[in-house]
Order: sequence, then C-alpha cells, then structure tokens
Amino acid sequence: MHIALQHLLEDHAFSSALISKHLPAFLKRQRWYTSKDKVITAIRLTGLPSEDESYGIWLADLSFADDTSELRVIAVAEVRRLVAPNALRLICPTERGALIDGLGEERFRESLYNLMAGDLSITAKTGTLIGQSGSACVKDVDQIVSHVPVQNSSNSVIVYPPGGFFKLFRKTESGLHPDAELIAYLSESCKFANVPAFGGAIRFEPARGGDPITLGLMLGKVEHQGEAWEAFLHDVAGYAQRYKTVEGIQEIIVSGNLSQSLLLDEIPALIREAIGEISLTRILKLGQRTAQMHKHFGDAKEEGLIAQKLKQSNWNAAKAGLIARIQKESAYAKTEVAKAQQAIGAWLESTDFPEVEAGNIRVHGDYHLGQVLIDGDDVVIIDFEGEPLYTLAYRRQRHPAYKDVAGMVRSLHYAPYAYALQEADGAEWAMAAAKTWYRVASRLFLTAYHDELKEPSFLPVDKDAREKMLAFYLADKAMYELAYERSSRPSWVVIPETGVLGVAEMLALESV
Repeated sequence: MHIALQHLLEDHAFSSALISKHLPAFLKRQRWYTSKDKVITAIRLTGLPSEDESYGIWLADLSFADDTSELRVIAVAEVRRLVAPNALRLICPTERGALIDGLGEERFRESLYNLMAGDLSITAKTGTLIGQSGSACVKDVDQIVSHVPVQNSSNSVIVYPPGGFFKLFRKTESGLHPDAELIAYLSESCKFANVPAFGGAIRFEPARGGDPITLGLMLGKVEHQGEAWEAFLHDVAGYAQRYKTVEGIQEIIVSGNLSQSLLLDEIPALIREAIGEISLTRILKLGQRTAQMHKHFGDAKEEGLIAQKLKQSNWNAAKAGLIARIQKESAYAKTEVAKAQQAIGAWLESTDFPEVEAGNIRVHGDYHLGQVLIDGDDVVIIDFEGEPLYTLAYRRQRHPAYKDVAGMVRSLHYAPYAYALQEADGAEWAMAAAKTWYRVASRLFLTAYHDELKEPSFLPVDKDAREKMLAFYLADKAMYELAYERSSRPSWVVIPETGVLGVAEMLALESV
C-alpha cells in the first residue's frame, strides 16, 4: 500500500522548506492548533498508510524551544488545482498543484468512513492503519455524504449523516485514547444509553513497535437541545427574575451544608416554583446518570478499567499537592477567604482519609455542565478525553469518583453566579439568588447521586468518610479555579472564593 504523499516526504528540498517554513505557518493559522505561543525547533513527519498516494494522514512530531514536544495529526491532500495564497487550508504549493488540509476533500473523508465501516487495515513500511466499527456505524451506505462544520475546538469534526460524526484528534499520543476507550466501553459493553453510541475508531500501529496511536473516534448522532451549561444559564435567568419579584422569597434560608440530603418535596414551595420543575428534574437526572456512569466504571472487568485500591499513599500525595496550592493562593486572598483557606489547610494536615479497596476507578476526568447535553428532561454525557493539558497516561489513571462529582458541583456553582455577575456587577439580590439556587441544585444533585448508588464498592460505607472525600475534591477544584480566575478572569474570582467559604462551612471550620 501507499504511504500518504511519500513523494513529497522523500523530496529533500521540498520537505526541508515544508518543515522549516510552510508547516509552522500553516499550524499557526489553524483554530485547532493550541500551541501558537510556542517556538517550534524541529518537526519530524511520518506518512501513514493510505489507499491513495495523493491523500492521507501525516503525524507531525513537534519539538519546542521549552523542551516540550507534542504529536499532531495532519490530514493532507495534494490537489491539481489553484489554491488562493491566503486560503486557510493551503499548506504550500507543489510542482503538481498544492498541498492542502485534506479534511475538506470528499474522497479523503470517504476513505476514513470506509476504513471504519469495513473494519479494514492498511499496511505500509511505516506501520498499519486500522479501522474499527461500532454498533452506531451504518455499514450499508450507497453513497457516503459528509461535510466539515465550522468549529472552534482542539479537534476537527466530519459529519457523516445519518451515522453520526467523526472526531479527528488533532493532538494525540501513543496509547489508548480515553474518549474512544470509555465511550466504547460504556456504549458497547454496558449498553449505557446516556452517552453517545460508539460508531468506530481509527488507530495507527507503528512498524517500529510501541503502543498504538488513536487518530479519531466516530460517535452516533445524539438528538439534543444543547449543552447543559447553556440550558441552565437560561433557566437561571428566569429563576433570578422570579426571585427578584416574588414576595417573601428572599427571606427563605436554604442550608448550604452539602453533606445534608435534599429531596424535591423538602424544597420550600416558593423556591421550587421559582427554579421550575424542568430544571429540578434535569438536576435529578444529572445526579442519577452520573451515579450510573460511575457504577459501570466500578464494575469494569476489562484491562485498563478495573478498579484499584485507594491507598494512604494516594492521599498523602494528593494532600501535599493541595496544601501547597492553598499556601500559594492564601497570599492573594482577601482576609475572610485566606482565613477559610488556612482552616482548610489545617484540617487537611490533621485529617486521615479513608482507604477503599476498590476506591480508584476510571472517571470522566473533566466533568462539568459543558460536557453534558440536554435531551428533553434527560441528559447525555459526552467528551471523555479528560483534561487535555495532561498526558494520555495521566488521563487514563484511576481516581476516586468524587473527582467527577466535585467537578459537577462546582459547575452547578458557576452557573447561577455567572448570571449574577451580569446584573449590575453582581447586584446584592442577584448574588443572594445565586446562592440559593446553587445550594438547592448541588444538594439535590448529590442526593440523587447517592440514592442511585446505594452502597457502591468504590465509596466508603461511612458517611463521615464520604463527606471528607467530597470536601477534599471540592477544595481541590476551587483552588484550581482561584488560580485560573485570578490570572484570566479577575472579575469572576468571587465564584471560587465563595466555593472555598462553602467548603469551610460544610466542615464547620468557619462561621460563614
């Protein structure tokens, strides 16, 4: 079989100009290229097997001046037509026409689909390109129709009606990709209906040996009404206006103690009506579906997914890291917040956290409202890539389930406060409304989560031990947010600040 555009890679003069000039310039023009601030010092290109010599995929191993490196996936095609010098897709001219981003070429997109749908493999001297189909892959297609939507994300997308869409991972590494791995497990093995159906994947196995490299993932079409983040922002806006005008509602006090359960019929009637049954139902579903996802992870028997023991050595390392971040952030905090941070730090020093035999499980890893789609009154969980700044190896590590849970609780905190800060720079009534919405939503979410789980093997049986774990991960997330907002969005720093105060209140460390 062919190697993608091998004649260009073997042309020394052309490849030298490509590596030193054209490819760096091309990368900096792409939305999906997230390392624009880094200086490239070297590029090593590997052409992957292709059914046609004029298009395919190159792996670009980039080295940077800061001694870091990354592996980029570049779809390439050589076309025999004129391409405008300023075209976004143009890489550079060639003797026969132009070298361009191949994603816009229908024949390239068709080749990717056929590779997956046919469970095919293509072998050349650089290695083997392997397609894998899933249950959502429509195999009997007379004509493959596809298009590339305009996006602003770190991956590129090809839409294949009616089967779904393919995510080309523009940045990858050797090893299993968690998005492909976990979606395949939840969708195919567990038949979990609240994730996108697995459509297929493409990976490359280098001839030199080593772990395979995942290049992309196909997912089934998801009928939805948008992200949960946008839906809740919309719902919060309506709630806030009702909170502002309904007589007596502002005098209602809802406890912020996240260790206390909250059932629907325990929510004060005025607050329940102001929030709305649709929002409340979605919050309940979010808690239930999160628990079901974690149940599947806790029960996994597949290699790479089996739960592991949560040890004291895990806690010691995690505690040391969090205490260091608290000490750093205390230097920037206002008096009340610094006092709460110091109290949390002292609590961490004096607290023993529980060992749990199966307490480390695979998790979503980057769990927030932007990773959830609204489907009527239900939800669909998406994007299992984990935090993209970390390595694949780290993203495939096991963690306590509360890492995900705390991420979602913090996201439920951000939604009402993000709205409140738009109201005359955080009007007092809007901040009060945000506090009440968050307290109801977070406690309702946690209650639904724990009620759905019953007594899982991956959480301690003791309620106090669970509270300690949740408080730890809430504090951990809030510290991360403090550093981010302080450097990137100072006007929002009040949100993680109130999160820190909430952890102190939950642990009765401060009078908040």
